[in-house]
Amino acid sequence: MKAEIYSVVDKSFKPASLDKKMNSVTNQLRDADIEILYKTDLEADKIKLLEALRQSYSVDEGIQLIIIANALDGTSNCDTLKLFKKLCPKHTENADNADYDEDNGDENISEYKDKGDLENLATELEADDSRKKKTSTQTAKRRVVNEIWSTGDLGKGYEGCFILYDNKMVLALPKESLAKVSTAELIIAGAKKATSARGITTGNIVSGKVSDHFDYYSIAQDKEDVKKKKGFFASIFPSKGDKPLEVVRKVVLMIASVTFIITAIVLCKLLFVEPAQVEDDFDVLRKIAHSVKVNSDTDQIDSDGEPAETLDRFAQLKAINPEIVGWIYIPNTTYIDYPVLDHDGDGPYSQYYLHRDYKGNASSYGSIFLDYRSENSVNSKNVILHGHNMDNGMVFHQLLSYSDLSFYQSTPVIQFDTPDFDADWKIISVFKTNTLTSQGEFFNYLRGEFENDTEFMDFVYNIMERSIIDTGVTVNEDDQLLTLSTCSYEFTNFRTVIVARRVRKGEDSKVDVSKAKLNPDAVWPQCYYAKNGGQRKELTDFITASKAGDTPWYDGDYKLDKKDIRKDDTDSETDTEDEEEKAEEERRKQEEEERQKQEEEERQRQEEEERQRQEEEERQKQEEEERKKQEEEERKKQEEEERKKQEEEERKRQEEEERQRQEEEERQRQEEEERQRQEEEERRRQEEEAARQQSELENQSSEPEEANTQPENPEG
Repeated sequence: MKAEIYSVVDKSFKPASLDKKMNSVTNQLRDADIEILYKTDLEADKIKLLEALRQSYSVDEGIQLIIIANALDGTSNCDTLKLFKKLCPKHTENADNADYDEDNGDENISEYKDKGDLENLATELEADDSRKKKTSTQTAKRRVVNEIWSTGDLGKGYEGCFILYDNKMVLALPKESLAKVSTAELIIAGAKKATSARGITTGNIVSGKVSDHFDYYSIAQDKEDVKKKKGFFASIFPSKGDKPLEVVRKVVLMIASVTFIITAIVLCKLLFVEPAQVEDDFDVLRKIAHSVKVNSDTDQIDSDGEPAETLDRFAQLKAINPEIVGWIYIPNTTYIDYPVLDHDGDGPYSQYYLHRDYKGNASSYGSIFLDYRSENSVNSKNVILHGHNMDNGMVFHQLLSYSDLSFYQSTPVIQFDTPDFDADWKIISVFKTNTLTSQGEFFNYLRGEFENDTEFMDFVYNIMERSIIDTGVTVNEDDQLLTLSTCSYEFTNFRTVIVARRVRKGEDSKVDVSKAKLNPDAVWPQCYYAKNGGQRKELTDFITASKAGDTPWYDGDYKLDKKDIRKDDTDSETDTEDEEEKAEEERRKQEEEERQKQEEEERQRQEEEERQRQEEEERQKQEEEERKKQEEEERKKQEEEERKKQEEEERKRQEEEERQRQEEEERQRQEEEERQRQEEEERRRQEEEAARQQSELENQSSEPEEANTQPENPEG
């Protein structure tokens, strides 16, 4: 008999355990004249089971036995039992040669007994026993047609079942987790019991149109299941019965949907929620900052000689955060209206408010903060402020608008107030610069203090030569500067820098922007010329440029030499050319030292960042290794527990099998003894019956003889 195995795979059964024992299964069933042709793993789904049976019935390969392993869950509502019931509705058919008449046999035996025909009596008794056995077999034949048959107990009281239809036997076996017997052993025991059931052979199986039942069952599935598959969630989430490609499609769709939702939430937070929260927070301060606006020309002085309203305004701001040292506002911008903060602990490797709001909370927007190199805070010679360039236009993003001449012409003045003063600042320079030495010579624009006027004017000369706009605003050594710096992306790590000077006492804050124009000779970092071509202008120093007439923006009374003296100094005529050269050499030396110092600080900062990054990577690596180690230990622990559990189950199973085997042997021994006893009693009964009948016959035959031999009466 050729056979095929379907192994139903679920959470409680792993097909690998059966695969390892298939050779043993095949060999043992071959001894029982059962040849396994195929073994297929099947998902625990009634539709897939139906399709598998349809395929087995549609292909003519001589398969007579189909085994469905791990299919019965011990309930009457099992999918396999439902399928069996729908495929094989109960009915009976008459078996051939069922014409035995039990009464007729009894009459013959009585007749032979009466006649004393011992030879015919023995023959009739033997024939009667044979006819009874044949009748039992024929009765079984009438019951087998299209019924669900049981294999009997296969373990722990759980039975297998089988149906006979269209020249095939379909056998379903219980789950190994219920029977506590391995699937391989269940297949062997179930197949042997099913194929050796009394009165059942492949010749008894009635042919029918099995395809009709398959088609009926396919159409008559539970409507609720069909609706679920057509529902919205069933089209998104993997469900029982989905094909592998369908599962992959749904998983990909789920991942894409989750990714889209998370991305949408993050974008919504970044683009709408967080900016709105930041603006709401700053609006609280703006109401305070703009509640009373005091003009610096008409300040009302209190008893301490300070503007009364100004002190009150900043007192309220400092009550919120004592590190608020000023307020910056640029007209014609949407957002640049912020407090300025100064943290005492800032240094080359730490800027506290770079990623914190004015409350000290973490924020990607950060705050406008004072550079630590402005050592005298808002009273430094050059007050340097930093702010992020946010894509949504907030913080210092709109400083980039000053690259456009028309924007400068509309907004040439910045307002920057402090607790000590309210002031307007006229923009004198707009330039782009590099932070990486690989992009060309590094210009250190982050200088808050200067040793003397010479250093200061050389600094002013450099920022004026780099300005992309010739503003027409004058500047001299007595001015205080305000520098605004933010990131820009003309090249990697570029900066956009706006420099303004404070409006002088008595000076009109208005700017004649008609004189403003673009500067075609603005000095850029070397990387600009490497990309766009052109020749970079050679820079000298303020005095040299002044002597050459290249400083039209200068309106001070500084004598064009290397000493910090004025025109009214009486000893100026004593300066010599040697002193000028010496001063020039000293200045250049100081600049070089300052540049090297800045580069060294930048290098150390980068090294520190790299060290921290490597430490973080090493820490993460160690954590990952520790996590993997723990997972591996946990996995080994679970495997060991599972192995011990399986060994214990195997031991119990073997003990149970041994117990059942012994019980079976004892039962068979008792049955054999009982059978022998009954046969012996039957044999004795028959012998006694035969002896009795023989005795009766002898008695009957002796009576006439005695009558014939009786002596005559002498007196007769």
